[in-house]
Amino acid sequence: MISAIIQTKQRCKQPMAIAASLPENMPEAVAQQLSAAGIVPLCGLIEALTAARVGAECGRITGFALILLPRLPRAPRALTEAQAKTALAEHGLAIPRAQTASQNDLAKVADVLCELLIGVVLDPAHGYVLTLGAGGTLTELLQDSAALLVPATPGAIKAALDGLKVAKLLHGYRGAPAANINAIVDAVNAVQDYVIETHGRIAEVEVNPLMCLPERAIATDALILIGDIND
Repeated sequence: MISAIIQTKQRCKQPMAIAASLPENMPEAVAQQLSAAGIVPLCGLIEALTAARVGAECGRITGFALILLPRLPRAPRALTEAQAKTALAEHGLAIPRAQTASQNDLAKVADVLCELLIGVVLDPAHGYVLTLGAGGTLTELLQDSAALLVPATPGAIKAALDGLKVAKLLHGYRGAPAANINAIVDAVNAVQDYVIETHGRIAEVEVNPLMCLPERAIATDALILIGDIND
């Protein structure tokens, strides 16, 4: 049967795979024989279905420049808060207008529904890792976060937000309005775009808090650790 399949592969020149019902039903020698003939050996039905799903999802991801390998920056240094905000604003992150205010004026910021954290750190093994979580004073208290690899798609970002403990606040809690989820996704993408453009120089980026309102999402603090490209 295997010989017949290999001959068919050679004649039709089409991609082919063979799935064993269980992993132990695919002997290593047979797997090597199939691989040498250009036929993918799938060791188990569950594994075969998982591979098919992952392959289909990869084919749907478009519009992002892929970061293939981690590149560790040399001598990273921290930008000032103003520099970090300006750099991220150039990629679409909304930041507050700078103006003088009294403590009484600050006490009247009442439309904020939730505060989030957006963080990106460089992992030497996996590349840039995106963290989304509860921000502000709740960061350490709730320890509520989700991790994704950069670049993350809008769908993956929304799914990660929905998995947070503070998701109820984002979607409107006890009669409160919902936060603008698209504005939050835009803020995350602004951070991702900056990291992708400066690939090889960024060690860490953090926006905390991102103030989520019904109409928009505003970054009130930002941190960037940036270095030189390590050739």
